[in-house]
Amino acid sequence: MSSADLIISVAILLGLVGCAESSNSSREAMLVGIWESNTATGSSIILRKSDRTFLEKKIQKYDYSKPPISYSTQGEWKVNGNYYIFTAKYFSIPLWQNAIDKPKKVEVTEITPIVFKRLSTDGANIEERKVGKASETEFTKMAPKPLPDGDPHNINIPVN
Repeated sequence: MSSADLIISVAILLGLVGCAESSNSSREAMLVGIWESNTATGSSIILRKSDRTFLEKKIQKYDYSKPPISYSTQGEWKVNGNYYIFTAKYFSIPLWQNAIDKPKKVEVTEITPIVFKRLSTDGANIEERKVGKASETEFTKMAPKPLPDGDPHNINIPVN
């Protein structure tokens, strides 16, 4: 391989890396804001900020013999190719303390300015809908919807 061929190959590779970074940045920009997700086993409100941090308030059916649990979490997020990667830095309940600082990587199936579809860590399909701009003031006023069984346990979830 001549030095000219090597230079061209390196330039192409750098161009491809630059395109991937640009694509990740534009997809991340679409995810900035307040998002809502509702399933049969969980309901959440998530604020994703442009600095790649998030706040989440969640109601989740963890044990079907008990009422749903309510908690908040904070952490960091990013998009890398077809993956959404998030790392919890704080949980308001002790149940998931062992998950702090352990990145979770899930497959993204769709990102638009109003819909975010991805797989959960256990492989279930998750669909989020954008419900607001990236405002902590608005986020603090919002609460996850009660679960479909109508059990509204502790939907005033504090965020530290």
